[in-house]
Amino acid sequence: MKILVMPGDGIGLEIVPVATAALAAVNKRFDLGIEMEEEEIGLRSLETKGNSMPDSSIQRARDSDGVIIGPVHNMAYPPVEQGGRSPSGTLRVELDLYANIRYIKLYDGVYSHLKGRKAGSIDYVIVRENVE
Repeated sequence: MKILVMPGDGIGLEIVPVATAALAAVNKRFDLGIEMEEEEIGLRSLETKGNSMPDSSIQRARDSDGVIIGPVHNMAYPPVEQGGRSPSGTLRVELDLYANIRYIKLYDGVYSHLKGRKAGSIDYVIVRENVE
């Protein structure tokens, strides 16, 4: 299974390596056959390729079995005509991704600012329709 890793901008550069390290550990432990390749998007790609989400990056995503995309800083991008295309929005449209699904659960032993809540008292799945 080929996973394309797109770190993104800002905090994406901090959290995506942690996510990929966790995936690499699971891959090693269970011999899943996952191969990860990285693709620059966002501000780094804007500097090196002149576009925050080049067509070549979209094609690499299409050719992959899955994509890990980090947060991006769309507000820091120039207008689309100057190469500032939203990576996450572009992928949602180009790959015809219908829903953005977020899972939230409160666990014992994990810090939360929600004092007085018991583990399991928060257990939500949020489904947001992508309407770009």
